[in-house]
Amino acid sequence: MTRYACCLLLGLLLPLVARAQGATPLQSRSRIVVPRSVRDRSLSDTMGTPFIVAVPNRITVNGVKLDPTGRVFAALAAAYDDLKIPTTLRDSAGMMVGNDLFSLRGGVGGKSLSIYFECGADVNGVFADIYRISTSLVSFVTPMPADSVEVRTVLFATAVDIPKAIPTKDCKSTGELEKKVFTSMLKKLAKP
Repeated sequence: MTRYACCLLLGLLLPLVARAQGATPLQSRSRIVVPRSVRDRSLSDTMGTPFIVAVPNRITVNGVKLDPTGRVFAALAAAYDDLKIPTTLRDSAGMMVGNDLFSLRGGVGGKSLSIYFECGADVNGVFADIYRISTSLVSFVTPMPADSVEVRTVLFATAVDIPKAIPTKDCKSTGELEKKVFTSMLKKLAKP
């Protein structure tokens, strides 16, 4: 059995085992994403940059209470659209939005990629600014107690030398792209 199949099977069985042991729905929520670009890495909601936002569930439209988790998910999807980050994952049941494999070159949100990624440099310049960045960016929405919601964004990236078409250097996140997604989401959430 391949590593991918094992991760997929594990992701399907963990919630069932937790329910069988009498766990609450919040405790049994477990997500595993296996990006195409890094099949040997498993991501769960214990990784990434977490942000907590308080969203009162007392907000109503025409007398109907709005679900805070659903509102945050919709605002998060709109934030990805505003930043022009293509979303191939938009799962409202699993509460995840993002893209597990896309390329960036030039910038995001009007800023240079070197602000978001630390990929190294050589005599030709900073890799994030001169090479194409193969990226996986996925955000998870998790309900928390007391009308709060956790938004966790996981980012993987690799600088790719285009003429050679080979990965050049793994990149580290500076945390700025995750903050930009969250800030854009908050602006969307503030609108009625």
